[in-house]
Amino acid sequence: MDFVQDNYSRSRKGVFRGFHYQDLTAPMAKLVRCSRGAVLDVVCWDRSDLGSLALLEHADMEYKCSGYYDPSAEQPIAWNDPEIAAAWPTKTPIVSSKDARGMTLAEYRTRPAFP
Repeated sequence: MDFVQDNYSRSRKGVFRGFHYQDLTAPMAKLVRCSRGAVLDVVCWDRSDLGSLALLEHADMEYKCSGYYDPSAEQPIAWNDPEIAAAWPTKTPIVSSKDARGMTLAEYRTRPAFP
């Protein structure tokens, strides 16, 4: 796999970073690692991105990406979708406005991004 971009993020405890995917107009694979702290990292299905929750005061994540970020191709999936049933250690994570508007998997299936 060829990687074209490296990304870095820092989160504080309780911050949820969403289940995001980029559709086929700008596909992207990621190699992800937590280089400092601890996170609970969850994959909701084989065509999606990851969701992670910072567990310690700080958590640093590094992402190697096979494509460039394209906001018009990105969509979030709801962090609390009961179908995913992730065992998050908190019921009230800190969630961005974009992640708060994430669709459920049932909604995704009405207009899937991948064949």
